Amino acid sequence: RAYAWEGRCAGFHVPRHGERLYAAGRIRWRKERFELVCQALKVADVAERIRGSRLRLRQMLRELQPRALVEFLCQVFRDPRIGPAFVLAPASLSHHHAFSGGLLVHSAETAWAVYRWSEGAPLRGLATAAAMLHDIGKIRTLAGNLTRTPLGQAVRHEDLTLEVLAEHLRWLDGAWAQG
Repeated sequence: RAYAWEGRCAGFHVPRHGERLYAAGRIRWRKERFELVCQALKVADVAERIRGSRLRLRQMLRELQPRALVEFLCQVFRDPRIGPAFVLAPASLSHHHAFSGGLLVHSAETAWAVYRWSEGAPLRGLATAAAMLHDIGKIRTLAGNLTRTPLGQAVRHEDLTLEVLAEHLRWLDGAWAQG
């Protein structure tokens, strides 16, 4: 639990649900629990998070194996029907990563966690790619202006994953059938 008072907290801000804030202050024990009395709040820089996610994605792509899987991911993100929408879409409308670009940030964070935790695993590349693409259907169900698309009102994003990736999965099947 944290408390901040306008005029007594530098950067006073009423956060949106799911918005990331950095808080500085002092911790106190009160009524059987810890509380943070904020002295400064800073809203996370969304543009910086997007830049960092793109850099992390590039780093993973340089190191993933097999190379056919890397080429598959590059084809997916270069596809003009997928790449731009993936960079602009939110990851949710009112929860985690609910901002334009949130899908990229969320997917890169998820893939990075899998990538780090799976070092030495035989299917590390495949697991990382799956994590990166786990919400790809959201490019058809959520819009960058934080609304649900007409299709998204009728269909869950999970049900669109294979459709969005179908052409690229056919290519991957030819280049790396066991994958």
